[in-house]
Amino acid sequence: MYDASYNKAVTLAIGSATVLFVVTLLLVLAIVYLRISLGLRQQHTKIHIMRWQPRLAMAILSLPKEAPKLTRDDSITFLALWNHAQESFRGDVKEQLNELARLAGADRVALAFLKSRRTRKRLMGITALGHLREHSAWDELVDVAHSDNAALSLSAMRALLHINALAALPVLIPLLQSRDDWPAPRVANILHEAGPEIVSTPLAGAALRAPPDEAPRLIRYLENAYLAQVSGTLGHLLRNAEDDRVISACLQVLPDPLYLDDVREFTKHSRWHVRLHAARALGRLGTHDDIPRLTELLGDEQWWVRYRSAQALAGMPGMTRERLEQIREEQTDAFARDILTHVMAERSA
Repeated sequence: MYDASYNKAVTLAIGSATVLFVVTLLLVLAIVYLRISLGLRQQHTKIHIMRWQPRLAMAILSLPKEAPKLTRDDSITFLALWNHAQESFRGDVKEQLNELARLAGADRVALAFLKSRRTRKRLMGITALGHLREHSAWDELVDVAHSDNAALSLSAMRALLHINALAALPVLIPLLQSRDDWPAPRVANILHEAGPEIVSTPLAGAALRAPPDEAPRLIRYLENAYLAQVSGTLGHLLRNAEDDRVISACLQVLPDPLYLDDVREFTKHSRWHVRLHAARALGRLGTHDDIPRLTELLGDEQWWVRYRSAQALAGMPGMTRERLEQIREEQTDAFARDILTHVMAERSA
């Protein structure tokens, strides 16, 4: 019985060792395969780059007359290089790059990538179609713009604006109101690319008509719009809005001193975030007459209001450190003195 148990244990140990050896061998083989595969891919990519980089450089210098057709192997490398070149240049160079892409058949490749299941390929295809201003992809890009994938939808929206900005705005505006998953800085950059002369008036009109829960998002995008086209809209909203979110959004982007008296009134608002943005707006638009208002806000119950007020005060035209020190010494409120000391230390640093 002892021998049987011993033999069983030995057999089990040998079996376990064999399994462990096989697994280890398979892992080693997998690592070797991956390293060889990666090396081959890098080598192929290098070959494709060497094939297309000189042609891209020549296309930047002059209109290309001919180009080899893209293959399945080099299409990704070409579009990556070509999209990067498109993002790096302006003017006639972009048209020369477009001509090279069409000669190489990149327009057909981009349309095929648009239908790919791989997100990376779809993003590359969408970006390329926008640069190519490929009208035949319009309906599919509109569908992608309404998809749940934020990266794909925003890229599709950018491509539509490149193809035809005026026609894209009726698609864009409702999405700007509803898409809270679009990163605001990215959206602002795309609107800047489209041009304030294109987007200012439609955006202002949409902000004026939007419900209170959607208007703030649109209002913040007016920061880089044309003053003449949005000033009246922001002033109207500032004077007539009842929702504090809308008021705060207007105060954040208001560019016109014409409404300075309205801004001053909001320094007494019951909601602290409105007072905060009013203080910041005074720092941006205010005059020497607003120093007493900002000084009063140094004693606000909310730290952020005190902090922004102190920053605005320190940044007022003609304000010196000596004057700030004098204002600080005049304060009877300990919080007011502390916040001024804090901001003065920041400015010194």
